[in-house]
This record gives sequence, C-alpha cells and structure tokens, in this order.
Amino acid sequence: FLQLVNHGIQETLRKGIIDACSEYYELREEEKHRYEAKSLSDPIKTGSGNLVNNANQRVQLWRDFVKTYVHPEFHCPPRPQILRDILFEFSEKSRSVARKLIQGVGENLGFEEGYMDKYLELDSIFQVFSANFYSRCPHPDQATYEDNPS
Repeated sequence: FLQLVNHGIQETLRKGIIDACSEYYELREEEKHRYEAKSLSDPIKTGSGNLVNNANQRVQLWRDFVKTYVHPEFHCPPRPQILRDILFEFSEKSRSVARKLIQGVGENLGFEEGYMDKYLELDSIFQVFSANFYSRCPHPDQATYEDNPS
C-alpha cells in the first residue's frame, strides 16, 4: 500500500473528479449502457461486475465501473459534462505526478536525469482512468463476506 502526500494535485480537483464520477453513476442506465464493452480495445468501457469466490461460488464484491483511455489519446463519455470538463485536467496532473515518481526512482537507481523518460517513452505511455461505484449487490442472497478472502 502506497499513499502519496504533497503531490501537488489540488483538493478541489480531487473532490471534483469524485463528484463528477458520482454524477456519471447517477445517469440513466440506458445512457451508461451505450459504453458497455464490446471489445477489449473500446476506448470507453462501462459495466457491472463481481468477484466470485471460486471455493464456494459466492459473490464477494459487486461494482459498477467506467474505464476510459485518457492518454496518448483522450476519450471520455460525453455526459455528464462535468466529467468531460475535469477528467482531462485530472489525467494530466496525475500523469505528471507519476512521471516525477518514475524520475525519482531512476535518480535513486543512479541513472542520469531524463533516462527514465527516454527509456520508458513516457510521452507516449498508455494511461487509463478507472472509477468504481460499489452499489448495493443486486443478489444479496448470493453474497458472502470474509475477513480474509484468500
């Protein structure tokens, strides 16, 4: 588990992306279904899923999700507008934080400045934004809870 502090992403931007995702999950189902994955290469995917314990075939986790490619090409559902308005900036800022972390790792490994950027081709790196909504399980009779699911 890694928690990064003093990363420079403003609280208003972090709260804004959470609020925007919440608005996305409040859209009508038929609007969200427009982006159900038909192919792994679809740049915007939405859906519902669960994690099933193979030992007892019980549902351990239920979630709705939206995943969208944000770099090198930016994609975003057209609605809600607030998500389109904020996701691009959030993606840029989080990519910048990741780049700084990677550069720091490279420097600590003794590589010259800029080596990691060039070697990993960070300008063309693939970035996906994913947001999950843990809704009420539609089949609670099939759900299970375990402190240690392994």
